[in-house]
Amino acid sequence: MITKRISSPIGPLSITCRKGRITQVGFAQQSNEYTCFIQADEGYLDQERCVIDSAERELNQYFSGDLYAFNVPFSLSGGEFQQKVWNEIINIPYGQTRTYSQIATAIGNPKAARAVGNACSANPVAIIVPCHRVVSRNGIGGYGGGQLAKEYLLALEAKGSPPPSNNLLIEKPI
Repeated sequence: MITKRISSPIGPLSITCRKGRITQVGFAQQSNEYTCFIQADEGYLDQERCVIDSAERELNQYFSGDLYAFNVPFSLSGGEFQQKVWNEIINIPYGQTRTYSQIATAIGNPKAARAVGNACSANPVAIIVPCHRVVSRNGIGGYGGGQLAKEYLLALEAKGSPPPSNNLLIEKPI
């Protein structure tokens, strides 16, 4: 397993790879920019470094407005309902949104909008599995990286290019 923390326009991100697949992209509280934390397991170290580097490159391209779909291999670990939600979210096209209710209906459980929100908050591979594209009926809804990060990601995709960086305010932990 290998984990790398990187800088991004929405704050530091932590990327974890295990057995050649990204298993986590999350919002790091503190950044040790471009520092690698390595725990070798089962001889996958070189492959994991390559996958981590690919994920970092793709995330940078995404934030630059040059990448609209991720190709890096990833693996999602969660319950059956969560898996259904995440698989549906993966199908939301770049620049589009769906409501929690629409996702619930699409997976055959129309009364499960709140549970869809919970599954979104448990998404282990943020941005690559674009839970930021799931919004509430009356607003943008919550986001693990904070409201400003979700607004930034939605604006990035709506414009097809990054919003001006001078308008970005990163939420800091209290």
